[in-house]
Amino acid sequence: MIERALISVSEKQGLDCLIHGLFIINPYIEIISFGDTEKAIREIVGTEKHFEENHWIQGDKYKQDQIINVYDFTDLGEMLMGRVKTLHPQIHGGISYLKNIDAEEAKINGIVPIDLVVCNFSLLTQTSVNHDTLEEFIENFDIGGPAMIMGSVMNYKKVIVVVDHKDYSMIIDELKLGYGELNSKSKEMLAIKAVKYVADYWSLNTEK
Repeated sequence: MIERALISVSEKQGLDCLIHGLFIINPYIEIISFGDTEKAIREIVGTEKHFEENHWIQGDKYKQDQIINVYDFTDLGEMLMGRVKTLHPQIHGGISYLKNIDAEEAKINGIVPIDLVVCNFSLLTQTSVNHDTLEEFIENFDIGGPAMIMGSVMNYKKVIVVVDHKDYSMIIDELKLGYGELNSKSKEMLAIKAVKYVADYWSLNTEK
């Protein structure tokens, strides 16, 4: 069962399907996010009833409390002109958490497991072409996003990692059928896709 998700996406397509699906699967899920993604999720949850896909969906003001700003989660605000947002032991400890092995150490350090990581980011190839200096080029790299993804890949048997909005419906459908669990083949497929996504990101952004 997914009890806690970390979501940071540049591509918002399909996010409503994902969020509504996650709350159906587990009404008590916690969703960690920040910035434009957090704003979009809060708008999706809403507090008013609305019509969608031939049925009414009731907004829930109480679910707003289950959407947690990443800085409240880490108890540390954005640092160094926005360059440090998710590079924090609470985040990466939660992603790396092995419940049967790390429970005692995690409890001592206040780390709780993160079961789902959904992350994608903008490619910078066009921007990189316009940069005159290496410093300007590097300044636009996303470090936190790839780190979250690769940390999740390293623990893919315990953490579902998603980089493509086209996979949202498949994941939600399988979680419903599996009573909140994703099968091992799907986890492996998503992890392989995530590795390729990050590799493509670095490869494309260094072409100049």
